[in-house]
Amino acid sequence: MDGEWVELRSLGPITMWEPGCPLIIEKMTVVKNSTSGKLYLRATLLNIGAKETLAALLLAAPEDSSEEKISFSVSADKPCLPGHSFIAMSKSIDNDILELKNCEIASIQFSDKTEWTSSGNIEPIPLPEPLVLSEKAMAQREKELGKLYKGNKDKIDASKSNKTVSDVAWWRCSCGVVNSGRDVCWNCGAKKAKLIPLQDEESLEKAADEEAKSKQAKILKHQERKEKLLRNKSKIIGGSIAVVVVIVLIVLIKAIFLPISHMSAGDNARQEGDWDTAISEYDAANGFGEADYYGAYTRCLKAVSQATGASAALSALLNANFDLSNHVDEMLDLGKAYLGIDDADDAVRCYQAVSEYADMSDSIFEAYKAAAESCMNSGMYVSAIDILVLANDYGDSNDLIYKDACEGAEKRLEQGKVDEALALYKTADQYGDAKNNISHCESIKKLQSAENDFKAGKLSSAQTKFNELPADLTFKDVNAGQRQELLSSHQAFIDMCGNYSGSIHAKVTETSKNTGLTQWWEGDDDSATAEVSCKIADDGTVTVSGNVKFYRYTKFSVISAGLEGNSNKMSFSFETTELPNSVNIGDGTTISISEGSFTVNYYKYEDNRDIYFNYEYESSGTLS
Repeated sequence: MDGEWVELRSLGPITMWEPGCPLIIEKMTVVKNSTSGKLYLRATLLNIGAKETLAALLLAAPEDSSEEKISFSVSADKPCLPGHSFIAMSKSIDNDILELKNCEIASIQFSDKTEWTSSGNIEPIPLPEPLVLSEKAMAQREKELGKLYKGNKDKIDASKSNKTVSDVAWWRCSCGVVNSGRDVCWNCGAKKAKLIPLQDEESLEKAADEEAKSKQAKILKHQERKEKLLRNKSKIIGGSIAVVVVIVLIVLIKAIFLPISHMSAGDNARQEGDWDTAISEYDAANGFGEADYYGAYTRCLKAVSQATGASAALSALLNANFDLSNHVDEMLDLGKAYLGIDDADDAVRCYQAVSEYADMSDSIFEAYKAAAESCMNSGMYVSAIDILVLANDYGDSNDLIYKDACEGAEKRLEQGKVDEALALYKTADQYGDAKNNISHCESIKKLQSAENDFKAGKLSSAQTKFNELPADLTFKDVNAGQRQELLSSHQAFIDMCGNYSGSIHAKVTETSKNTGLTQWWEGDDDSATAEVSCKIADDGTVTVSGNVKFYRYTKFSVISAGLEGNSNKMSFSFETTELPNSVNIGDGTTISISEGSFTVNYYKYEDNRDIYFNYEYESSGTLS
């Protein structure tokens, strides 16, 4: 919609939710469109689940309980990832609906074509719970969180004072956020199973005591070695030359020759792909030379070969701050290994780690291209394009973005997902010319809208929309030209659709069975209405349906106060290929519809109401 959005007031925060719902309403506001002047509800939705979200349906309950709930849905421009937010906008609302009692999420659609539907059980959103521990336990907790968060002070400070609260369908992380249907926090990246043990006071104090004992034992052992050295100092100084030579040889064997042997064995095992043996040999080298680097490097190769823990292994290698200036080729090979398991992010990390020693732009660019290609093969077209946009920092990927966006849009059109196709073509148009494709998608959307009206019996609206489209436009077996011809050949039915109103003349006549004398009572009523809709089948058969409401007398008396009647509403539905002169819709009522008018006639004759009189009941009128 054109125009700017002006925020009038905030209606949040929304404090209620359904436990386990993958979305949380972060904020509700009333906004006004500066062009139309209309008011709308706008909701900011946060994805706290494990899946990418495509769409959601919301129900907003006004403060006035007599008002109906306002429903509004939203489709994301691209899948909303866990931990990200997107905006939902309602249809226009009345000026007096400025307060809300609550807003609920009724249903959610995910990118894997599954859905979540509300059960209606609404509760307050759980708040963070403070964690109370002894000073010793809290200090140990902070140490353990430091290991878990790899020294990230912001995450440690956010998590150390709160409990991790776990329920069946959801859990609140110590960092303060709620998670649904996932074991790893979308905000801080910690696993629930790792956080829960770090709030048990007894276990934390025991761990603190064990660390203190271990530290004290190391200090005592060091002191003992120092004292023993002092006691034997004179013997060492006064020993024979032969003893010194023996000692030197032993030291050389332990410090140099054995580590070299282990390094050589580790290199051989690594080249043969025997990862476990290589790691064992590098560990046995006890830090000699670059044994630690090759140990960490081999652990990465092992993790990649097993397709498990590969990212963590690489983090361990990079966090060790090894001098990688002599390992550019090895890191390139490692990056290619990560690409082999479709892990482009870690491949890029390998290349960036040695980018100060060599130009890695081409390698990083190729890594991003490979990741984008993998996403395209998996049908994740928006993700592929996002990756290629990143690649633009290292090379020119504009042509690839255009090509993949157009290819993805074409696939989405084949699947009938016109909105997604249109969004992809609009992206493509930023990197090339996709205006014709955009126009084609927009025409298809109009075709779908026209077809929806056609199926719903809104023939006048459908005809207007179909007539705006080229006759050769076809999508999903719907052809605009065929619909134009079908509607044109049934113009009389289109013209008769709509709402009618007017007056009705009602009359009741009493006839004496004895004398034949008659008397009557009659009058006009202005509340007669009729609604007519038509649905046309492909074979030309038309289903005419609707309802008519009119007044009729049911009892008669010569005293006017004794005259009784009622407003009668009758529904009708019949199939036809051409307009009939009249249709009996039951209970003595016939109708006819032609040339913009709707005629209703009701007649009933009773000769058995009593032994003295016969009665005739009539109602008739033509509505426009």
